[in-house]
Amino acid sequence: MPTAPSDITVHSILVAKVETLKWWIKRANDEAKACGEKKNPLTKTGNANGLRSKLADYYGLNLDVPTVAKVVSTKMDPQSLDGAIRKRQWAHLRALGEEWKDCAEQRQPFILCPQQPGDTFVNPDLQHDIQAVLSTQQAGIQAQPPPPPVDCSAETICAWVAAAKDGDVDALAHLSELQSTISGALSKLSPPPTHHQAATSFLATLVLPSHSVTRAHIGHTGSFEDQASLLEACSYDIKALQQANSLDEVIAQVERGDVAEIRKQYGPQGQCKGGKPEWKSLKVTVNKRERIYKQLMNEFNGDKDQFFRFFTIGNLEGEALRRKGKRKHAEAECQLMASNKVAEAIPHRDKDLDEEMASAAYQDEQGGFSQDLWDARWRGQNRWEIWRSLGKEKY
Repeated sequence: MPTAPSDITVHSILVAKVETLKWWIKRANDEAKACGEKKNPLTKTGNANGLRSKLADYYGLNLDVPTVAKVVSTKMDPQSLDGAIRKRQWAHLRALGEEWKDCAEQRQPFILCPQQPGDTFVNPDLQHDIQAVLSTQQAGIQAQPPPPPVDCSAETICAWVAAAKDGDVDALAHLSELQSTISGALSKLSPPPTHHQAATSFLATLVLPSHSVTRAHIGHTGSFEDQASLLEACSYDIKALQQANSLDEVIAQVERGDVAEIRKQYGPQGQCKGGKPEWKSLKVTVNKRERIYKQLMNEFNGDKDQFFRFFTIGNLEGEALRRKGKRKHAEAECQLMASNKVAEAIPHRDKDLDEEMASAAYQDEQGGFSQDLWDARWRGQNRWEIWRSLGKEKY
């Protein structure tokens, strides 16, 4: 049985939307194929609860285990809550993009929110989540006055539900107010409406963006081949990774977790080899980014000021500077080396240092390499500084 990724838990499955569930299923199928499976272990057909059951069975998770948190009088940092909402919104857009790309590759129209038997004007899973949280967190609601009205999307509601389960009183109040709005809007409809009439009237009073769209498709934006190519080219994470060139951009990407996320999304997982198809064009760039960051941490002890100062073109010496060609001196004074040149210089530096270490000047009485003699000669310089001192530095 495969191990569930860190973002797939009992709680995340229970609160996830159909688009997110389908994206998780696609990722599981891609990982299975990378491990040698010939057929997809999971299908995307069925309603939300059916998709949840498929994912839970596949990863061995028990959705019947209660996950309700204790009621505590806590308040989530607004920035953390906003960040959670933005993260869910981006995940939703990525899931839609993956689904659109799949449809384009299969020469099928891309349909937003296809009508399912029993569908209602408000996503029933969100309604269930709201009611479940409110029924178990009454103490938190009573302790907090209702917040001012705010616009809300399905992603925002999901973030409120997650925060409310952790005891966030603002999120509880928002959900309570939203539930009151839903109930009030339905109770004012007269005469007693049919199910479809209730949906039509309710949409005029409350906007729930992604789930209030009953049916829409994108079928006139060019050929299916054009759509697939466009969606592939618009992968923002891959494009951002490949466009970064300067050392400061590369270090920032690694520290933000962008490089690790690319490896996680597209690279080999566990004992599987090969990764996703995109990995062939990404692995060299990812490996270079990681090697450069190791130089910062291992050779410069994480000192970014020293690291960037060393690799400023105006500080290059001798052969390394002459090889830059006819560059204006003023332009070179504060310009950082290109990240590719630094990454490609690492094996040349190591070769030159290995030759230097083989010199008789660093041999002990038994004829072996003496680290003490090496340290006495170079007095704490790192491998890049030694390479420069030897006059062999070149890019």
